[in-house]
Amino acid sequence: PRSAGELTSLAARWSGTFHAVAAATADGSLNFFAPPRNASKADTVVASLLDSNRPSVAKEQISVPAIDLAVPMLRLRPDEIVLIKLDVECYEFELLP
Repeated sequence: PRSAGELTSLAARWSGTFHAVAAATADGSLNFFAPPRNASKADTVVASLLDSNRPSVAKEQISVPAIDLAVPMLRLRPDEIVLIKLDVECYEFELLP
């Protein structure tokens, strides 16, 4: 992803780990639609699974590896503290075990 370096640095500042994968309900890959690299700053904030979110902006399709989020979460010990930041547009209940 375009922001992997920035997100990796941010995670390291908090003693965390950034995983460059999409959260899904099965392993595989997902296609996201992102504004082109030369888009204005206002159009570069969001990538979406839906091509229709910003119809006025040309988009670049990006394939991202996806993991079944339930698998690693169910392997955690009860004493492990985990923080997961999700922005999945109301998909949380389907993703979380």
